[in-house]
Amino acid sequence: MRLSAKIMILAAISVLGVVAITANGLVQDYQRWRQAEEAEIRIARTPLFSGLAHELQKERGLSAGYIGSRGATFANALNQQQRDTDAALARVRALLPQMRAGAERVAEIDALDRTLSHLAAWRNKVLDIAVPVSEMAGFYTGMIRQLLDLSTIPSELVEDAETIRQATVFFTIINAKEAAGLERAMGATGFGSGAFAQPIYERFIRLGALQDGYLEVAHRKATAEQSALIDRTLSGPVIERVEAMRTVARGSAFGTPVASVTGREWFEASTARIELLKALEERVVTDLVAASEAAEHAALRGLAITGGIGLAIVLLTTILCWQITRSLKQPIRAIVDKLRRVSDGDADLTIEETARRDEIGDIARGLEILRQKEKERVRLVEASRESQASEVQRARRLEEAIEGFRSRAEDALAEVDRMASLLATVARSLTDAVDITNRNTADAQSSSLQANEAVEDVATAVSELQGSIAEISSRIDSSQRATDEAASAAASASTRITGLSSAAQSIETVATMIAKIAAQTNLLALNATIEAERAGAAGRGFAVVAHEVKELANQTAAATSDIAKQIAEIQRETSAAVSGIDDILKRFDALKSSALGIASVMAQQNQATRDISAGINSASSGSRVASDRVVSVVSAAERTSGDAKEVQTASARMNEVSSHLRAVVTDFLHGVRAA
Repeated sequence: MRLSAKIMILAAISVLGVVAITANGLVQDYQRWRQAEEAEIRIARTPLFSGLAHELQKERGLSAGYIGSRGATFANALNQQQRDTDAALARVRALLPQMRAGAERVAEIDALDRTLSHLAAWRNKVLDIAVPVSEMAGFYTGMIRQLLDLSTIPSELVEDAETIRQATVFFTIINAKEAAGLERAMGATGFGSGAFAQPIYERFIRLGALQDGYLEVAHRKATAEQSALIDRTLSGPVIERVEAMRTVARGSAFGTPVASVTGREWFEASTARIELLKALEERVVTDLVAASEAAEHAALRGLAITGGIGLAIVLLTTILCWQITRSLKQPIRAIVDKLRRVSDGDADLTIEETARRDEIGDIARGLEILRQKEKERVRLVEASRESQASEVQRARRLEEAIEGFRSRAEDALAEVDRMASLLATVARSLTDAVDITNRNTADAQSSSLQANEAVEDVATAVSELQGSIAEISSRIDSSQRATDEAASAAASASTRITGLSSAAQSIETVATMIAKIAAQTNLLALNATIEAERAGAAGRGFAVVAHEVKELANQTAAATSDIAKQIAEIQRETSAAVSGIDDILKRFDALKSSALGIASVMAQQNQATRDISAGINSASSGSRVASDRVVSVVSAAERTSGDAKEVQTASARMNEVSSHLRAVVTDFLHGVRAA
């Protein structure tokens, strides 16, 4: 493709790029304008949804008061409010088909339509007081939340910062007003029933705090004028009255009776406060609509400006590309022709374009340098032809000298290689021998150390055995002494028991004598009784005494019989004890004989252990000396191994030096040849 065609294509691409950038900017500005226009349309509908939400909030509060008072109050006000709500509802229902036709938030609209269809049934439940306040408030709150959601503007439609800020302020205001409406309903229930139940009380307090949070956010996001309006709205007699009633409610927790505020009074005061918030909401909606209109006009102006600037840029780019193409085409064609002539060897032409100060001049000056170099090349070619013959002769002589040097150097290097190989073989043999010596010496050292350790262990065990034998001998001596002492005590006990048996026999003799005396006394008492009977009345006293003596004699005879039995038992036990002690004495004699035999054997074993210990100590000393000698051998082998490794390293280094020398000689010869 020719350069001129390429320049035209480049110019066309530049124009198309500008057109594409301009078109992209136009599309973005158009989309921004369409979003701003859509946001403006939706914001314009916001008052309808927020207005219906406001009416439903009032109806919710009146319904709560009506249920809380069991129909005693709020009946007329609730009826009027339902009519106001129906009027606002009719305006919203007229808008819904239009929104459906534009496929705008269809799912949310259908959900709202279904909820609104149940409103009449819930109103009947309220009038019949057939539903608790919590369920009624839940239905109305859900419906109001759907309306407030439709009042918000999707964030993807709004890019203008001021519109976003106004939308944020509006969102916080309507949510604060919704919390105020719920608070009104809870307060109407509590004040209307005369006391706040715990769930109603807790929600009443929480809704007040929620309002404060929303209003604080709105105050921070609002403009200076809006902030001043919020401050004015949240001050004054109406706000003070509501705060006073809130204080009463906060002090009546958990069913405490509320007598100072009625349900109607609270509803009226709270409604007045909500009306102030409604006025604030309407002002914020006005500012929001104004901000959205300004954003839409700004987007439209941006679209127009972008289109005008884009069109101007496209025209200027087209004209500039045409001028550039026209100014470059002829000079470039001339430069290309001269470049072709120089490449063909024509170095005598004249290049007039070198005087230019643009890119064509730079190319021409470069072409002039190329022409001068071409002339120099031709001169050098002629000069080289003259010196070529002499250089050929010189190269031939140099080649012959190099060949002789190469032959002598290779012979010397071969001798060096042979000596290095021989030295490496000797080093390997020496290293192998040292390795074998090291392995054998290490094995001998390990065996010697193990034998030394085993001998020392045996010596230690023998010493411990000797100590144990000494301890056993000591224990046997102590046992023998204890056995002798026990035998002596048993003999003494046997003597005493024998004496006890003799004493028992003496007691038996005395008891026999007492029994005989008792029998004689009994006989004498019997004779005295007979004589007393014979004496008649004069012998009665003596008969009584004789009878008592007889009884004592009988008792003495019985006691003597018992003593005889006990003495017989003592004699039997004494005989058994004497027999047992005699048996113990026999066993002590046998034990003493065994102890004497064991003591003799232990004395012999102790002497043998001393002999073994002396031999082991001698063997341990010899093993230690052998181990020291092996350590000396290992040290010498390690030094020999180090010397062998140094020889091997020197051999390897000689090989490296030889290789390096061969490479140097080869490089030298190649360099000389190349020269």
